[in-house]
Amino acid sequence: MSSPIIFHDYAADTGRSLRFMMPSSEAQPPLRRRVLRILGRHKLLIIASFLLAAMMATLHALSIRPMYEATMLVHVAQSGGKEGRALLGDVAGMFGNRAPASTEAELVQSRSLMAKSIGNLDLYASAEPEFTSLVAHPGANCLARLRAMDLAAFRSCLWSSADIVIARFDVPPALINQDFTLRFEGDGAFLLTGEAAGISAHGRVGQLLVAQTSSGPVHLQVSALSAESGVSFRLRKRSALTALQEAQQGLRVNEGRNGSGMLEVALRGPNPVVVNALLADMANEYLAGSERRSTQDLDRSLAYVRDQLADARRRLQEAETRYRQFRNGKATIDPGEDAKTSAQQLASAKSQKLELEQKRAELLVRFTPNHPVVASIDAQIANVNNEIRRLGAYLRTLPTLEQDNLTLAQDLKMQTENYASLLTMARQLGLARASVEGNVSLIDLPQMPERPVPDRIDVRAAAGGAAGAALAVLLALLRGLTQRRRIEAAADVERSVGLPVYVSIPYSARQATLAAPRRREEAPPLLARAAPLDAAVESLRHFRATLQFAMPQQRNNIVLMTSARSGMGASFIVSNLALLYGSCGKKVLLIDADLRGCGLAAYVKPTREGGLSELLCGAQGMEGIVQRDVMPSVDYIAAGQHCADSAELLHRPELERLLKAIASYYDIVLVHGAPVLEASDSLVVGAQAGAIYLVVRRGVSDEADLAETVKRLRFVGLSPRGCLFNDARAAQESASYPQRYARFWPARYAPVVTRVDVPAIGKNAGEKRAE
Repeated sequence: MSSPIIFHDYAADTGRSLRFMMPSSEAQPPLRRRVLRILGRHKLLIIASFLLAAMMATLHALSIRPMYEATMLVHVAQSGGKEGRALLGDVAGMFGNRAPASTEAELVQSRSLMAKSIGNLDLYASAEPEFTSLVAHPGANCLARLRAMDLAAFRSCLWSSADIVIARFDVPPALINQDFTLRFEGDGAFLLTGEAAGISAHGRVGQLLVAQTSSGPVHLQVSALSAESGVSFRLRKRSALTALQEAQQGLRVNEGRNGSGMLEVALRGPNPVVVNALLADMANEYLAGSERRSTQDLDRSLAYVRDQLADARRRLQEAETRYRQFRNGKATIDPGEDAKTSAQQLASAKSQKLELEQKRAELLVRFTPNHPVVASIDAQIANVNNEIRRLGAYLRTLPTLEQDNLTLAQDLKMQTENYASLLTMARQLGLARASVEGNVSLIDLPQMPERPVPDRIDVRAAAGGAAGAALAVLLALLRGLTQRRRIEAAADVERSVGLPVYVSIPYSARQATLAAPRRREEAPPLLARAAPLDAAVESLRHFRATLQFAMPQQRNNIVLMTSARSGMGASFIVSNLALLYGSCGKKVLLIDADLRGCGLAAYVKPTREGGLSELLCGAQGMEGIVQRDVMPSVDYIAAGQHCADSAELLHRPELERLLKAIASYYDIVLVHGAPVLEASDSLVVGAQAGAIYLVVRRGVSDEADLAETVKRLRFVGLSPRGCLFNDARAAQESASYPQRYARFWPARYAPVVTRVDVPAIGKNAGEKRAE
């Protein structure tokens, strides 16, 4: 019956208690230090993000076609059209005052003005070069500017190297706003293709090209084309709304300060000729429209008065004819004074009524019949009608002949006064119409832009790079502050779990070369053999010296090297440490107790099959598993064949008897254990070891895993002596020390190889064999 394995009761030791070294809030590093560490760990990511974002911003800036801007200056008078409103008398005060500059600014930006100018110039066809084809076929001048690193000049040269003038481009309605591609083939020839139209037709500059499609014929005539061979243009026949919307995106109207009435109108576009022509046509249309708006009231009033004047002339002629016929057929009658007075009052009332009706007609041009001003005129007309009826009733009491005479005389007088009044009004309106000018004047005419609008490509690149770097910093901080905290320095180990760090092993570029894939028959890549002056090897020598002085205080000479998880470098450290011990004449036994991972197989070349797993299951004896002199004075026990019940094998008593029997035959027994958090093997092996050391790797190990590893070891009564900090950042002095020290490196001597006779495991396993 096998004897059970007895663990050391750590909690019963005097002066010690079972406590777990977990990170506390007081021991946490300041936030500023944590942020700096995170940024330092991700500095390559931040730099790469900055460069990539700056490059993308530069390419985007180069792909934007240079814009040209044409401007004009307009002055808006503070008053206008007073002549027309003066004719309305007191009604003119009801129109109110308006802010001319703001109103005119809105009129300039109206769709009707620009749409009319686009129609006048027939700007519905658009053609622009494709950026990819320009980059693929740059001219010699553009390449020279690119070599000079003048990106702004390179962009201007690149886009100005291709120019096309479309004389005619007609497409069926179904192909409106559809893209066509025109590729210049040199010597005046081009190829027109359209995916939506399904066409591919060849044409020449100056000739009309007619291509048939399923929707109808496509007519294209290119009057001029200047570009490198292979450059492509994107053609499109735009609808009226699309052309208007694209043009309005470049329109800008700024009003002057302090009510100066000045308007600055600017129009941007990729073609300077089109921009200047469009803005000039808009200026002409705007001035003509402003003049029409200023005189439209006078024009309507003058037209109405002229119509009334013709009708009044006709009525006056008829009244004169009737009165003359009556006087010729009848004797002359002299009515009484009372009748004359009544007749004059009746004529005056009728004249007043006629004036009121004319004023009402003019008001109906602007107001509805229910407006208070029109209602007031209607009330006056009603009063005049009452007076006319009263006087008419009085005159009807006179004799018939006298009534007829008075009526004809009064009608002639009324028609004469009405005609004279209308004639005077027509003359006044004509004079006012001739003297009226628009309240808008053009100060600065549009000029052809010679240079594009300044666009700082370097500023765009810097802004893009800053945005990319800021995003990388944000992601790095978000990841670093929310994810599990990685160990970046030896101080983090001492702070988090309270264990001392015996040595910091710097990163070795030579080890990275040795760890590259190799052929199976090559020698194992041990750094201590290939580069004995490497800083990492020198650090292991420091640990060897420290371990040598600590051995007498241990209960045995068995040292277990393990880690929290795989990939920390425990197999690298223990294999090179075994070589360093053997190089100084020590008898060393190296055991791979990681029965699942077999980590030492990558560093120690096996000389035979079989290992620890075969010994524990009874398949082989001691002499069959110990591999002699795999390194100078170093014997090796491999892990053996992989088996599913490796944890059960280590619980067998053969492991305890093996270690007790074999430890006295060697100066040191180095055991490579499985990761604590991935397997329980190291907890079983650690009960037989005199010292346990944990391997921590910078940037890979995290504090939570390390604390959990220490806690699990202490749960079973095991206490690790300390840690080895692997892959540390080497300081400038320590990194250069081995190179300086190489000048004093003594001559190499052949290593002393001592053969050890290993006893068989049996009843007398604890006794040594006679040497």
